[in-house]
Amino acid sequence: MSQQADFALGQGAGRGDSAFLLNQSRHRLAFDAFPGRHIALAFPGSAVGPAAEAEFAALDAQARTFDAGRAVVFVALAASNTDLSLEDRFPSIVFLRDGDEMARAFGADRRLIILDPMQRVIDVAPLDQSKPALGRLQALIAPTRASGPCSPAPVLALAHVFEPELCAHLIDRFESGGATESGFMQDERGRSIENFDASWKRRRDFHLTDPRLIANLRARVGRRICPEIKKAYQMQPTRVERDLVACYDAESGGHFGPHRDDTGLPVAHRQFAVSINLNAAFEGGEISFPEYSAQTFKPAPGAAIVFSASILHQVSKVTRGRRYVFLTFLFNEEGERARQANLRAMEGRLQHRSAAPA
Repeated sequence: MSQQADFALGQGAGRGDSAFLLNQSRHRLAFDAFPGRHIALAFPGSAVGPAAEAEFAALDAQARTFDAGRAVVFVALAASNTDLSLEDRFPSIVFLRDGDEMARAFGADRRLIILDPMQRVIDVAPLDQSKPALGRLQALIAPTRASGPCSPAPVLALAHVFEPELCAHLIDRFESGGATESGFMQDERGRSIENFDASWKRRRDFHLTDPRLIANLRARVGRRICPEIKKAYQMQPTRVERDLVACYDAESGGHFGPHRDDTGLPVAHRQFAVSINLNAAFEGGEISFPEYSAQTFKPAPGAAIVFSASILHQVSKVTRGRRYVFLTFLFNEEGERARQANLRAMEGRLQHRSAAPA
């Protein structure tokens, strides 16, 4: 009989752990700027001076050998390291300032952690053994290997959600006027601010306001999408956020860089995103989920792509024509309670700021 063991997990990040769960610090979105890549994450601790310089030089040298589209090297610096010249001297490394919280979450002082594109730990090594660990990473991402993300994206592709006549009507409504350039929301000092960056997102939006049309659209979502979410994910949506027709236009370079739809207090309640193409006469404008695979999606007119609002996704640049798409978000009563709590939290922050002395 084998000796009894409790199989308790060790301290700190281990192979198979989710970095997406561990990394809830202010740097949690830093990885999303490098979608589809393996990540080497170094924690030098409080080391400064010549020893740390030598480690950074070694990491920088190996980072230069990586295919930039396949891997990136991060270094999470302790708050005690205030050298602002590191980025200039080691340009192949992405430095994360004040990374103490992240280091505590990973339990990774003086460690090198390798993540796959799904942000799951696949290797852990002492920092003084970074060279062989990065060598293993180099072999993993070699072009001769099928080294892409490891599983299909967990999305639903549903045909025939909108009829052709309805798709054409929604395009007509968009073209009737009133569309505006679309930004993105960011939390800044307790407030949600809409920002614009054409290098990351270029899209025009038209918010529907006709109650009868909205009711008919939501009836289709309720009959043709929500049962499939319940079947596939054991969650029953009960609420809808917004009814939006959007346009990605080749003339303006329409696209949307890698992002998640539930980052920030105003949108943290979102549980599922729904994207329904309204036309086919365009090139580019495909949806992809780079954490999982290089597969792209271009649904037929009236077909929906449905996915968790937490999944990293992007829309490639439209190179010909215009892509028209209906966009909405679904959530349940638990999500509604979270939405209300987040609204109260944001109002509380604003009241606190307004009461602060001048």
